[in-house]
Amino acid sequence: MFGKNAMKYPALVAGIIMFAIFLSDPKTKSWWGSIKGRYIPNTCRALIDRVSEHQPDNWSMECPGTSKMILTVASEHSSDEKNLRTLTYRTMANTLKSFAVMANPETLINLHTFEVLIEHEDFEVLGRTDGQALTKLRSIEGQNKIAQHLRLTVKVKEQFK
Repeated sequence: MFGKNAMKYPALVAGIIMFAIFLSDPKTKSWWGSIKGRYIPNTCRALIDRVSEHQPDNWSMECPGTSKMILTVASEHSSDEKNLRTLTYRTMANTLKSFAVMANPETLINLHTFEVLIEHEDFEVLGRTDGQALTKLRSIEGQNKIAQHLRLTVKVKEQFK
């Protein structure tokens, strides 16, 4: 019975099959998320839109929430270097400063949590700060003043692999 009716409306059957394939696709969940969040104000996505044009190739950004951003940086230093830990912290400081300069300060000040993760094959360094500290970092000049500001505002955690 079903086969006879299905043969009368082949376009309908094909449409139902294609809709079932669409619903079972894993990309559909992210598509629904982007459609659902289109009209919700999102500080993180606004910053990604602004910075993505100028970001280096070793950066990847993600938004786990509307006002939290995670920036992951792949370290370009080799394991043979003497001061690998110092170079990693310098990379973190340079990344924070360059992100603060690239981002829109009016949007950046509304970011509640900003995490930067420097990944190396031996260890990872995770730094956490907020948008207000990054906005202030944008205007600070001088290596010693930047280092002092980062000591006060960035919480750092090391994880060895």
